[in-house]
Amino acid sequence: MKCYSFIRFTAAAATTTAIAILLLSQGSLSKPSPQDVHGVDPNTIGTGGGVSTRSLNSTRKFVTKRQNLPSIEERKNAVVNAMKHAWSGYYKYAAKYDELLPLSKKGDNTWKMTAIDSIDTLHIMGLKEEYAQARESVLSVDFTKTDDGFKTSFFESTIRAVGGLISIHELTNDKGFLDKAQQLGDILMRAFKTPTGLPYREIDVNNIWKEQETDNTSTSLADVGTCIMEYKRLSDLTNKQIYNQNAQKAFDKIASLETKVPGLFPVQIDAKDGKTFGPYSFGAMGDSYYEYLLKYYLMTGKTETKYRDMYIKAIEAVNANILRNSLGTKPLLYIGQLSGKDDHKFEGIFQHLTCFAPGLYALGAKELERPGDLEIAISLMDTCYQLYMRTNTGLSPEAVLFAKSEDQAAGITPTQALKDIGVTFDERLNVHNVDSEYHAINPAYLLRPEVVESLMVLYRVTDNTVYQDWGWNIFQAIEKYTKVKEGGYATYANVYNQDIGDSQEDEMPSFFLAEALKYLFLLFSPKTDYSLDEYVFNTEAHPFRIKKP
Repeated sequence: MKCYSFIRFTAAAATTTAIAILLLSQGSLSKPSPQDVHGVDPNTIGTGGGVSTRSLNSTRKFVTKRQNLPSIEERKNAVVNAMKHAWSGYYKYAAKYDELLPLSKKGDNTWKMTAIDSIDTLHIMGLKEEYAQARESVLSVDFTKTDDGFKTSFFESTIRAVGGLISIHELTNDKGFLDKAQQLGDILMRAFKTPTGLPYREIDVNNIWKEQETDNTSTSLADVGTCIMEYKRLSDLTNKQIYNQNAQKAFDKIASLETKVPGLFPVQIDAKDGKTFGPYSFGAMGDSYYEYLLKYYLMTGKTETKYRDMYIKAIEAVNANILRNSLGTKPLLYIGQLSGKDDHKFEGIFQHLTCFAPGLYALGAKELERPGDLEIAISLMDTCYQLYMRTNTGLSPEAVLFAKSEDQAAGITPTQALKDIGVTFDERLNVHNVDSEYHAINPAYLLRPEVVESLMVLYRVTDNTVYQDWGWNIFQAIEKYTKVKEGGYATYANVYNQDIGDSQEDEMPSFFLAEALKYLFLLFSPKTDYSLDEYVFNTEAHPFRIKKP
């Protein structure tokens, strides 16, 4: 669930951020009508119950024919081979840099982020040679300096680097990794030097002791709310409480911010004065804040009950305000957003990033005894998978716009709805059929992990092997369209275009190795391997041990 690349602000990241603040003029803040909610009794929405068998049937409808599929062990081995291919490309062409540019066979910046982010994946997969290479690389990083002119993302540095180093330390008991996590944590504490205690989005590492404030003090809900797991655990491991104190102060500040929708917050915040603005979204710039409400509660052994209560309040607000059915005779359940304009109208924007929600809902259902949330998770998972299967490549677009009943009633055409958010109508990206109606507003596939993450969680919660089959179908599409022969994998510009040469782009984000391939591996592994009862994964898929009473 990423808003940014690690140091550099990539074109893909810029597109994601732009999508997060799209402002449609249609919709309503009011609770959707019963026909807008996919199989959910409107009288029980937000209570964790009341889903009809219609949502269950959606999963059965798409069961894969299993007789032609490889064994689970063969699928797992194929994912291991993919990890070796991704790592070999990075190590051969970009080992001194953050990320591999797979088409030009080079890298950029000097914190070796792919090694830091993916070393626990190499360890989990048992790749000893590659792990040794990564360990040597990671322990050589000097976090006190970076390339001239770069501003370092507080959010990405926390979830990828601090989280990754803590995780691999816990898995191996190698103190060298903890020392590196503490070195970086000390640097990132400078981001909290703001009037509100909310961290700045970026800091200048090369001038760390200078005033960090800039003219742009805007940050996001995800930026400031996705650090409590990492800094709580870093404080526990080092007995240095400043990390947890700063993170908790920022988190408590969020809870006091102004909101028109109790339980949810606008995705943009000014770190200087705490004012909020922008849409209410479960996607980019907001997603992992809500994720950490549940996961922090679980990581701390279910002792911090205020986070559980905040999570439930947030989920009920989602269900009541932005959970909708698509149009058509066989609707798809999706999570949209509320406009950042004064009217806060509903917008049918659904992002790949939001596909972490099926896994989150399922985990919450399991841990909080909310069976209705599992039914919602099943239906949302169905939608996320269908966005893959309804393209020419079997890869999912980054974001789509679902048509709404309000638009139809007002005579607003899809072309006009797209124009309202600054997107040109393209018939090639439009999907009109009996199942749903939506238009891809960003046709790129960015090697994102959210869907395979949710598949892994749904499989482990339900024991339904259809999720393993869906994951295999997605993995095959990744192999066919994004694999670069000389090493690595490339993001894909247009999932409706089967011309690989025309669509592959020169980027392999570190989260592809850290998250997507790790979750695929665990999807095909026994449920006892890194069990959900023993580990909770941070938003970058780094496993943290759950505290036992």
